[in-house]
Amino acid sequence: MAGPVADPAYLVDLLGATAVAALVKHFGGLVVDVPKHRDGQTHQRIEEVIGPEAAGLLVEKFGGSPLYVAKMQAAGLAARNRQIRAAYDAKVDVATLARKHDLSERQIWNILGRGEDPGQAGQGSLF
Repeated sequence: MAGPVADPAYLVDLLGATAVAALVKHFGGLVVDVPKHRDGQTHQRIEEVIGPEAAGLLVEKFGGSPLYVAKMQAAGLAARNRQIRAAYDAKVDVATLARKHDLSERQIWNILGRGEDPGQAGQGSLF
């Protein structure tokens, strides 16, 4: 059974953005059994990932409980899409954005909310 899911905004307020990013990178999609005390192998691993201060705060708030660490993939995609829109508004061309983000030009146009390149309308199917 998955443990309680901490609100990402609460975790950022509690631990800081850098610690939460490290927590998600290493434990995203997993249930972490937060130890009751600041000792043992699990606490040591958490401390290695997010640092001693953040690990201590995690133990204080969630100690003794399983905690589901969300992957936060949607938040990451939303941030990437905002960066793409901002770069496009700053006159970065679609081909450059596609290469930079390892996406197709069509996907960039979808992110920009235009569906496809307005200059390429009406291209037929190959089959």
